[in-house]
Amino acid sequence: MATKREKWGLILFLALYIPLFLLIFQPFGVNNYDPTHSIRWEFFIAAIGFGLVNGVSMWLYEFVIAPRLFTKRTRAIFIIRMVLELLLLSFTTYLFYNVLGNFHDWNWPSFFGFVRDVGLSGLIPLGLVFLYFNYKRTRSSYEALLNKSKFNRRRHDLVRITSDNGKENLVIASKGLLFIEAQDNYVAVYHIENDRVKKSLLRTTMKRLENLLTDQSIVRCHRSYMVNMGKVEKVSGPTHQLKIHLEHIEKPIPVSKTYVPVLEEGLTAHHS
Repeated sequence: MATKREKWGLILFLALYIPLFLLIFQPFGVNNYDPTHSIRWEFFIAAIGFGLVNGVSMWLYEFVIAPRLFTKRTRAIFIIRMVLELLLLSFTTYLFYNVLGNFHDWNWPSFFGFVRDVGLSGLIPLGLVFLYFNYKRTRSSYEALLNKSKFNRRRHDLVRITSDNGKENLVIASKGLLFIEAQDNYVAVYHIENDRVKKSLLRTTMKRLENLLTDQSIVRCHRSYMVNMGKVEKVSGPTHQLKIHLEHIEKPIPVSKTYVPVLEEGLTAHHS
C-alpha cells in the first residue's frame, strides 16, 4: 500500500466486493433463513449503500489516518494497520446497519458480533488484493532485473525458458545449463546451481523449446533430450547408438540417428 494507485485499487475493490458479497451470499441472516426470500430493491440499494459507506471510510483511513499513524514500514506495523482497517470496516458496517434499522440492534454484544463476522469476512478481499499487488510488484521487479544493463551486456550468456502460459520463467547462465528432458506435458531443465545439479520443471514442449532456444550450443539430440554442447565430455558408441556424456551427469544421454547430423554440426560450431 505504498502508492496512490494501490490504495485506490483496494478502496474500489472493497466498494464493489461488499455489495456483491451481500447480494450473492446474503450472510449474517439478512434473509431470516427464509428459503423463499427474494432480493428486493430496498435490499439492493442498501447493499450498494454499504459498499459506498465503507469505500468512503476506507478512503479516509488510507489517505488521511494511516499516513499520520504509520510513518514506518515494518511487518508488525503492517499487521497493526490491517487490524485497524478491519475494525474500521466492522464499525462502519455496524453503524450504517443501525442507521438503516433505526438503531434496533445498538448494543455491545451485537457490536462485538459484527467485529468478529465482518473482520473475518474482510480478510478475504484484503487477502485477494494484497496477493494481486504482490504478484504485480514481483513481476515488475523481475522484468526490471532482466533489463538492467549488466544483464543486457551478458544477454548472450543467458538462457531464458518460459512455460506455455508465460507465467513461469527460468533464466540461467548458458554455461550452467546441462540438458533438457521431456517429461509428459513438462520439460525438466537440469542445470548447475550453487555447485549442485538442480532440476526445474516447466509446462511446455520440446518442440516449442527447439524453436525458442536459438543458441547453437543447445542442440536437440533425441526426441526427449536437448543438450548443451559446452558440457559434453565425450561421445561414445556406434553411429546408430551414440551416447553423450555430460559434466556432472552420470547417466549418458541417448542420440537418435535422425539427430546425428545436428549433433555433429553443433559440436563443430562449438569447438570452432
